[in-house]
Amino acid sequence: MRAAWLRAHAREGPDGGALNTVTLLPAAGGGAVTRIAICAKHVVDVARVKIDKETNEPILKGVGKKVSVADKNAMEEALRLKDAVGGAQLVVYTVGTPDAKDSLKELLAMGADKAVILTPSVPLSQLDSLATATILADAMRADGVPQIIVCGDASEDDTSSQVGPRLAEALGISNVSIALKTTGHTDRVEVSRDSGNGTITIDARFPTLITVTEETNKPRLPNIMQIMAATKKPVELRGPETLPSLQHPPVGLVPVRVVALPSDRKGIILKDLPAAEMAQRVVADLKKAGLIGGD
Repeated sequence: MRAAWLRAHAREGPDGGALNTVTLLPAAGGGAVTRIAICAKHVVDVARVKIDKETNEPILKGVGKKVSVADKNAMEEALRLKDAVGGAQLVVYTVGTPDAKDSLKELLAMGADKAVILTPSVPLSQLDSLATATILADAMRADGVPQIIVCGDASEDDTSSQVGPRLAEALGISNVSIALKTTGHTDRVEVSRDSGNGTITIDARFPTLITVTEETNKPRLPNIMQIMAATKKPVELRGPETLPSLQHPPVGLVPVRVVALPSDRKGIILKDLPAAEMAQRVVADLKKAGLIGGD
């Protein structure tokens, strides 16, 4: 990583295997934690997307939007880190349109203090991970780089897993991806992540960026009072005139077409039959299709 040098060593774990410890030391920065940023994305509810039978393209008209699932895990982890390091301000950043405000209220209800919506001059469909990360980096740099940034590992729509690492690179800070667990300290975050054949424990000094998955934690559910209080929390809208990267996003990749994988599902529905008879029908149809064996 360009902004940090690595010091690593291995020590024996309780089971006799190697327990790896890595320390990421930024070239500059550090100090008490005053701000924690959370990156969120306002995405279509993919569970409600239907496919056009003729074009095989997704039908997005009328489909509702929401906060991407892993971003709720990022919010939860940021709240836990805030409790550990002290009274840091929690700010949510999203690259999106003003209608994202409704979805961001969920994160404000969970405990965020403020939300910032960054709206570019071009349609969101034309932004790639490079443009998104550049916009986020410029906005955070203008506000003062947070000591801790927490992102969902991947959004539900693009699932590129690139925005977090690209954002860290743009800001020149360390990055720990796919965290299993984090523990906040006054001068660092201790992060555990899966190495494939064990667990690596990493000490990341501030400033640092961490990405989390749906398995990292279980997001809390806000109560009615927190939901009501969220309506009074500030949501700042920043348009293309506020940042050069919003006016002229550095887009490297432009989607040409999105199509669904071909499906040959027959869509057979069995109903108004006894359970035993339906089970027999299912087994008979699977045998006929050659999907299971037997007489």
